[in-house]
Amino acid sequence: MNTSNKNRKNGKIPENDLSINTGKEDLINDEDQNDVTDGNERKNVLMEKIDTIMTKKNQLEEKLDGVTVENTKLAGLLEDERMKQKEIEKKWKNKLKILEDENRELKNNQKKLEKELYPDDILGPSSSFKINIYPRQGHLQGKIEHPLTRDKKAFSGMDDQTILQFISNHLPQSEVEVKTSTMPQLVDFKTVPVETNIKSRIIKQGRPFQIKMKLDLSAIKIKTKGAILCTIDIYAKLLSDGDKMKIASVQKDISTIKILDLAITVDALSEGAYKLETFITSTTLPQKKPAPITGFYDNGMLYVN
Repeated sequence: MNTSNKNRKNGKIPENDLSINTGKEDLINDEDQNDVTDGNERKNVLMEKIDTIMTKKNQLEEKLDGVTVENTKLAGLLEDERMKQKEIEKKWKNKLKILEDENRELKNNQKKLEKELYPDDILGPSSSFKINIYPRQGHLQGKIEHPLTRDKKAFSGMDDQTILQFISNHLPQSEVEVKTSTMPQLVDFKTVPVETNIKSRIIKQGRPFQIKMKLDLSAIKIKTKGAILCTIDIYAKLLSDGDKMKIASVQKDISTIKILDLAITVDALSEGAYKLETFITSTTLPQKKPAPITGFYDNGMLYVN
């Protein structure tokens, strides 16, 4: 056995053998060190990715919180609008009920109004006149009125000629023969906004509208030598203060008409609730004598807002 093998056997390693072993260990340590470095780099990359993901997550959570807050705000606004709408509906329902009650009361008084406006004694072949006489500056002044046509004439003193001439002009004509003295029948009455052309009892403030109405005259039998001029006046009464205004007036020769269709454009009305009424009077031409065709119609409510 040589010395080298003997030394190995005895645990003694030659110097040149130690250097070999040390080189191997260094190589192993370098490889381990490289593995550690690669692992740290991968870890750092992963940590950066995790940080990026967490940052995006936080950003998304912030956006989600913002959307949630906005949704909550919008839900609150929507609920406020719903409550306002309910209050408006409740207000209009109460107002509509009041107006319906008033309209019902007005309808109950319709016959009384008709008698006051057109007494029975002026619907037949006779005529009635109203004369007012009053002192003024030491002299008598007067005014005579024919209720049927609402014609008026003023006079001074006891002017018999003026009074008798006025009465003569408004006496029933002998050439007018009345076989049936019924009122014209109102077949249809509707209000139509010009922007929609659809019937509605609610009109926008500041907008003109149309009144479309149909009158049936077939039940009225009149013989006359001339034409029959029918005057149709439509009034709107503002319920808040009782102010009444004429909103439309039409004249038609109805001597040969059985059904009268009218489309009347009305100027804009101010805001409010109105009661519509129609008055009909007539005269014969060319004499301009009153004819026994009269009518009064309650046309219901109109709302302008």
